[in-house]
Amino acid sequence: MSANFTPGAIIFDFDGTMVNSEEETIRIARPVISKHLGREISDREMDGLKGKVWKKEFRNWFPENHMQVHQEIIQSWEQTDPEINAYTGVSEILRIILENGIPMGIASSRETSLLEEIIEKLEWKRYFKAVVGQDDTVKHKPEPEPLLLAAEKMGLKPSECIYIGDQIWDIKASKAAGMISGAALWGEGNIDALAHEKPDFMFHNPDDVPAQLLVYI
Repeated sequence: MSANFTPGAIIFDFDGTMVNSEEETIRIARPVISKHLGREISDREMDGLKGKVWKKEFRNWFPENHMQVHQEIIQSWEQTDPEINAYTGVSEILRIILENGIPMGIASSRETSLLEEIIEKLEWKRYFKAVVGQDDTVKHKPEPEPLLLAAEKMGLKPSECIYIGDQIWDIKASKAAGMISGAALWGEGNIDALAHEKPDFMFHNPDDVPAQLLVYI
């Protein structure tokens, strides 16, 4: 990727990229999934759910009652009301990017209502021109639809946008959408697996995002 690329917009994944939510999500979901499996779910199986749409995955795991399992996890989440924290430095780069006039969006596999709730709690609503959650598209990452919808909401061509995420599905979705791809190496993803997907940018920490993308503004 040319070093002088300046994005028309920056679109972020959410969980594991902007917020450190994976640990809390696993803590809440593990007992529900284990109950319906009839055994303790393994760490490897839980890792395999990262970055994916659980509702879709549960259709294969629980053909008879996948919606019930999903709903029980949602209910547990709402009852627990876990504290979700931004990764160190993320709030600061959002401010910097906004001040430099680059529009931002989110394309996430999290349920839309929960996504919007967390954004509100973090006081981030002012930063984003487009927020796309699980319920806003029929297809999900690694399919490009969520990313394309975010670009459409911002009135931009996909080629003008960069999508940044922590999972291989994020890089695959970026390429399928015709966007520039960025790997968030500070997140929950496997660095070797992300490197194997050959993203256009590798961001080792949040500060690298404005440092690499806003150079020519």
